Amino acid sequence: MSTTPLLTTRDAATHLGMPVKTVRRLIRTGALRAVDVATTADTSTAHSPRWRIRPTDLDRFLASRTR
Repeated sequence: MSTTPLLTTRDAATHLGMPVKTVRRLIRTGALRAVDVATTADTSTAHSPRWRIRPTDLDRFLASRTR
């Protein structure tokens, strides 16, 4: 298990210079990888995802957008 802290959507948005809503859309569409930390053992209950982004995934996203 990695000891690198995960970024919140707000952290990623600040780093990318875009709104949190845009970061969530990137996650939803699969453009930016993220981990849903709200998943529980009881999958029958609906929950709002609480996304966390690995710094390496944010770096990969940026590299994929670099010309």
